[in-house]
Amino acid sequence: MNMDDGVYVTQVSLGRNSHIPACVECRARKAKCSKTRPSCAHCKTLNKPCVYPEKVVRSPLTRQHLTAVENRLQVLETALGKLFPGGATESIIRSLLNDSPDVIAPSPPSSTQTTSGSELPVGGTDQNKVFQAPQHEDMLSDGLINDLTDIEMTLSQGSFDAYTFDPQLNDIQPPMADIDESRLIRAYFDHFHTIFPFIHQGTFIKQHDTRSFNSGDGEWEILYEMVLAMGSWCLQTDEDLSKGHSFAQRAKKKLDQSSILGQASITLIQALLLMSDFYGKYGQPRDSWAFLGLATRMAISLGLHRESTYSRSGISPLTREVWRRVWWSVYCFDSCASKIHGLPLLLPEDKLITVKLVSNIADEDLTELNQIHPNERDDWTIYTGLILQSSYHRMANDIYHRILSTDQITVLDMKTYEQMITDWHRNLTLCTQHITADQLPAWVRYARDRQMLCDRSLRLLIHRPALLDWLRRKRISHGQAVLGEQLSERQCRTSGLNLARGTIKLTSHLIQDQQYSDVTLSFTLYALFHAVLVPVIHLKADPSVPESITWLQDIEEAKQALSGLSIRKDALATHFLVILDQITTSSLTVNDTNMNCVSESLQPNDLQPAPTDIFGNGELRLLEPNIAGPTSPLAFSDWLHG
Repeated sequence: MNMDDGVYVTQVSLGRNSHIPACVECRARKAKCSKTRPSCAHCKTLNKPCVYPEKVVRSPLTRQHLTAVENRLQVLETALGKLFPGGATESIIRSLLNDSPDVIAPSPPSSTQTTSGSELPVGGTDQNKVFQAPQHEDMLSDGLINDLTDIEMTLSQGSFDAYTFDPQLNDIQPPMADIDESRLIRAYFDHFHTIFPFIHQGTFIKQHDTRSFNSGDGEWEILYEMVLAMGSWCLQTDEDLSKGHSFAQRAKKKLDQSSILGQASITLIQALLLMSDFYGKYGQPRDSWAFLGLATRMAISLGLHRESTYSRSGISPLTREVWRRVWWSVYCFDSCASKIHGLPLLLPEDKLITVKLVSNIADEDLTELNQIHPNERDDWTIYTGLILQSSYHRMANDIYHRILSTDQITVLDMKTYEQMITDWHRNLTLCTQHITADQLPAWVRYARDRQMLCDRSLRLLIHRPALLDWLRRKRISHGQAVLGEQLSERQCRTSGLNLARGTIKLTSHLIQDQQYSDVTLSFTLYALFHAVLVPVIHLKADPSVPESITWLQDIEEAKQALSGLSIRKDALATHFLVILDQITTSSLTVNDTNMNCVSESLQPNDLQPAPTDIFGNGELRLLEPNIAGPTSPLAFSDWLHG
């Protein structure tokens, strides 16, 4: 026993106990440690502090601990499944653990600029020069210089790799020998093409059957992969959906490796439109918007919005018609997406768009052999819906510009906009004959339903700014009647509420009875979501009035429709259902009163949908529970996006 400074310390040697670790100093010097406490012989000789590492705490090998670990693993897997409802979680985990640069940012564009290899987007013609972008003087005359800086900004801000894109493509690509390409291509043209006809079927199949996959035509390969991806998605089986993700990843990888900022072609625009719609169907609006922005810029840079582009010599009637279909598809996609997300239009001013609408003809009426343009039909073709959408959005975009350019929408403004919509319907001359639904092909019914929902969504959009302003004023007045409110304002709110209720019932009926196309389902869901926000706003403004029971019934009806789709793993329906739960209930929020009731261990069946604001939306924050109200006025362009 030694005594240092009057303190008795017992020196105990543990040198033979191999399970006792050596001190830090001895381990660093790789010296034999006597393991005596409080100081080993070596540290005492060198007069250095002797520190022993803490004992490693190992997990208990008990059934109770193993069950807890299994429960936690199941919770995490369920959470990953909700974050990435499209599947491929193994690929996502690998990409996160690998921390590959490809997952962080798109590959830099190649320094070599390429041009399109064909006149038609999918045809084997030799008029390559038609694909050259308009000369600078033409673009300057219209004030539409292709702003590559904006495109680069769009690329840098879009989370292209945030979904399931794994850089290790060899691990996720299905072997080509195991894929029935003709089956997927047929599915694309049977389902998607009849609703969004911007690729000519005959020339695409001819190009596919005659070309070599080693030809180095990167634009065609991107389009080909996306046709297979969308065809796989149209079939809706688990195996096909998984293949669809693989095709989309492959197309995305090829797009990253191409010099997209130095070229523009019809083929690449078609591929970008498909990529935009593919991402949108899986609840990724920002990525969808970024791809659509590229497609719109390229279409403008090619001058597809000007009729003079189509009057050049040597352009076949089929080529001219395909270009028109591509432009008006870009126009409708951008118009619809802008209104859905409350963003400014990327399109040129209406007076600068001089291109004619597409022709209402069947595909068999116009082929590569035609030297003159055929006569249009009076009945429905797959292009009738595109014609109606194009004409409707030209009128709707005028209204949309007016709404975005003013700080306050009056009752007189709303009546003016309603009259503009009424005038469009009155002047409509295409396919106005009344035909019962059972006498029409399925794709005609889907196109008519989309046009009807588009009309309802526009009318709701007209009412929304005034409705949100009313909610803000109600928050200020603490639920009392808004002073100075006119009778006409209350009548407009009632009209908007009735319109929203009708839209909820219509979309819920289509969803629950499965009378919808998977191709247009995302548009139906957006229409339902915009409609259900109307009773939500009324419920937030007047929660205690008798009418609130009816509003709750409207909200519950929408939730039931979304829940049925959510069970089937529809990503967009799941997102909307989570948002509705967040802004209509407090079940997802842990309050001070029930904080002590939360169990210490989370079980798999306790997992609730995490609040997911996929739009970063200030307007939705206005509706969240337990929030007193906004601190500053919100512009309408913040609606559903922020």
